Amino acid sequence: MLLRRKFLLTICLTLACSFQTKADNTGMPSAPAASTANHPAPSPKIQNDDCFLCHDTMHAEKFSRSAHGGHLCTSCHSDIHEIPHEDKLVPVKCGECHRLESDIYTASDHGIALKSGLPAAACLDCHGEPHQILGSRREDSPVNRVNIAETCAKCHEDEKKWHLLICLRKHL
Repeated sequence: MLLRRKFLLTICLTLACSFQTKADNTGMPSAPAASTANHPAPSPKIQNDDCFLCHDTMHAEKFSRSAHGGHLCTSCHSDIHEIPHEDKLVPVKCGECHRLESDIYTASDHGIALKSGLPAAACLDCHGEPHQILGSRREDSPVNRVNIAETCAKCHEDEKKWHLLICLRKHL
């Protein structure tokens, strides 16, 4: 059992340094699949600048520096085929591209709690605003190893220090 935990910890640590998200923005992980970061083919006729004409609150500059900045808006918002688009869009599911992370999240304490109907952190709770998510290796990322304690403390501020240390060991 101890060997299994060490193995899982090693995998989690490796992935924490490489990947960003685990579940969709509704809090529910997407169905797991075989590969990771397999972004769907975006609509080639709609470019990000087209989106920023109306969605100026997305801050094009911040988006371009984000972990998703190299993708078209329609890579995630794949139900947009023309501009203007419908007001109500299909919720983006992070797990459709970040499948391995979704599997890890589903097996985590947060994923198990959420599946049981209990309140639990989902992707955006830790990683931040979806259009400005930063890679975990960036020092200004909320999930960077130097910031993870502060990020966890947003929900676990009343927890005993030993619990936070256990949590940190899972993420560092």
